[in-house]
Amino acid sequence: KYMPEMCEFPEMIDYSAKHTIRGCQCRDFNHCMTNPPHNGHAWCKVTKEKRCGKKGKNPYTNARWDYCMVNGDPLNVVFGTNVTGVDALASFIPNELIEEKISS
Repeated sequence: KYMPEMCEFPEMIDYSAKHTIRGCQCRDFNHCMTNPPHNGHAWCKVTKEKRCGKKGKNPYTNARWDYCMVNGDPLNVVFGTNVTGVDALASFIPNELIEEKISS
């Protein structure tokens, strides 16, 4: 299991201030950087509009929440243009979400 708090140097990842992995809006996008990771991933509480995000299955909150989206352009990786360190991470989706898609 990934345990970022065990790293000597914190990761410097820029998270999207536009939307989460499921397309929700964080109540406060700064929480992507400050909440303790859930299953190794950044997350935030989301706004109640559109009943977005997920309810439960997070030991840190009972509110609706979602995983934060890494800010980057995954197409840069595909085409090999202006690639930054976060471009490949921008297309990353936690396994939990892939399992949701398969079972639905």
